[in-house]
Amino acid sequence: MQGSDGRFRYSEQTIQQAIVQKLARIISGLHSVEALLERGLFQEQGIMQRTIDEIEQDIWFLCLAVINNDITSLHTEYLQYFYSEEFTDADDVVGSRIGRGMVKRDKIRAYVHRSSFSGPELERANEVGKTITKAYSGYIHAASPHIMDMYFPDHFDVSGALKQYRYGSHRRDAQNFTIERLLLWRLQQKRLSMNHCLSLCIRLRQRSMLKCGTSRENYGSALNSNASRCSASN
Repeated sequence: MQGSDGRFRYSEQTIQQAIVQKLARIISGLHSVEALLERGLFQEQGIMQRTIDEIEQDIWFLCLAVINNDITSLHTEYLQYFYSEEFTDADDVVGSRIGRGMVKRDKIRAYVHRSSFSGPELERANEVGKTITKAYSGYIHAASPHIMDMYFPDHFDVSGALKQYRYGSHRRDAQNFTIERLLLWRLQQKRLSMNHCLSLCIRLRQRSMLKCGTSRENYGSALNSNASRCSASN
């Protein structure tokens, strides 16, 4: 529906509508990664990749609830926060601020992994997820080791003018990062049903995470290899 201010909102506020919105952000985010990479702004690229990582976890969290018919109180709480407005009066944003809550990231990640792994595999998947998230948090919080990647012999490259010195590694990182986010669309091109598609994604995610440990580059390579085999078999 369209409000009096011209802005659109979903009146139903369903879990499926939330998934569609999150997917839209994945696509726009990947465009941002590409733009930042080509501009040589690698710190900001890392921030965007961490953001997309969390959006992807949200999508798995919501999709698995739908296909497993397992919409829990945690999902209900998540959707309540997701659809909540920041304030109720655009003319008084301070006085009408609502104070929207959020579901802790650890709870979202734990639900996703419990739906895909068990036993020692679950523990390993949790550690892989935490390691990848922590590695990219340095870009968001501007940790010194990450900032020093901007430093060259006598100054910080704040405009991307010296991108050629770091471009290769960040380009490979962006490529591997993009593979997982495009997997769902690649499988849909094979005209699979959504449930079948997501089931295949779960199996690919399992094999890839357990195979590569904590290396995102290896993670992407393994996932790409598995996806190619899956596509060839359908």
